[in-house]
Amino acid sequence: MILKRPALETLALAALSCLASFLVLDRWVVTKLGPLSFGRVWQLYISYADFGFIRRGLVGTIMQATHASSLFHNEYYFAIVVQHLAIFALAALTTLYFLRSKVNAGPLFKAVVFLSPTFILQCSYTTGSLDVFILSIAILNILFVRNVVVFSVLLALGVFVHELFAFTIPAQLAAYYIRRDLNLFSRFGEAMRALALPVAATVVAVLVIVLFGQTHVPRAEFEAIMAAKIPHAVQKMDLWSGYFEVGSTVDDNSRSALFLAQHLLENLIYIVIPAAYVGLLIFVLSRREPDPFRKVLLVAATATPLVAYLVASDFFRWVGLSGNVALLLLVYYVHERGATVRRGWLVALLCFSVLAPFGGAVIENPFPAHKFILNRFLR
Repeated sequence: MILKRPALETLALAALSCLASFLVLDRWVVTKLGPLSFGRVWQLYISYADFGFIRRGLVGTIMQATHASSLFHNEYYFAIVVQHLAIFALAALTTLYFLRSKVNAGPLFKAVVFLSPTFILQCSYTTGSLDVFILSIAILNILFVRNVVVFSVLLALGVFVHELFAFTIPAQLAAYYIRRDLNLFSRFGEAMRALALPVAATVVAVLVIVLFGQTHVPRAEFEAIMAAKIPHAVQKMDLWSGYFEVGSTVDDNSRSALFLAQHLLENLIYIVIPAAYVGLLIFVLSRREPDPFRKVLLVAATATPLVAYLVASDFFRWVGLSGNVALLLLVYYVHERGATVRRGWLVALLCFSVLAPFGGAVIENPFPAHKFILNRFLR
């Protein structure tokens, strides 16, 4: 079978994005931290069987139920392998979508997607989190799923993977609303009936997490169980066991708007480029929609992940998540609604790719791959 040029372009860009991601992900081979550079691994080992229902426990429960983690003696090596597989799956899903599409948007547009600084490349650096799983569910719901029951189930499962998945749900509902050509003004009843199940699934999942997602196991007992599961991680870093993440409340994590505004202003030099990229993405996306209400809907929905900063300080993660839902919606508009994007906008978006990945949990550490390379050469 001879592949046509568009398919070859897609496969080549997918391979390039995976290669670049794996190079960043495997930084542990040449860093002093070694595999500890992955970050927290407890998400892959925490289980409902040990602690009852708790938030962020779905992935770990699946890993423990299937005994997948038992294949590795060192939990960090297991986490690294899982991250490789998850990134490959994310790239494969994107590739499959482009290969199945009847529209060839051209290599420049596909490069903007595959080499986006917030998409596949960023997943190589936001390790120690469940972001790649959140993103995989989002891409399924925005680009693939058409059945409302499957769509709704995925919304609920995403909340159980990580409660901050909820901040991506407005973008997924916006995709559903636009795909079904719903209209809250002229066909209100039809729109409400169509939205009822997805909204109900979301509300129920969030309520379950709020009411039952917090662990009530004493800290000593909790950490003793986790220490037996992840002995190589014990006391190697803050929050190693996951106790705070699954035991804290919203009040424990929230900070005042004044503090956040001051923090962002003090670190403006670090956030201006990622914020500019996301702002440009949302601007380009909104221009593809002629209807004023849907235009406002797209802007609001894609900016919603930024609100997560109120309860979690990982700025680069949330700006990345905002960029990703905007990027996926842009893919939808181009490939399924026949929208076009001028070459100038695409070139502008692609220029940001040379700065990938944007960064991890520490806002004062942007562009970590570039910093690492410069430090190596300047020695």
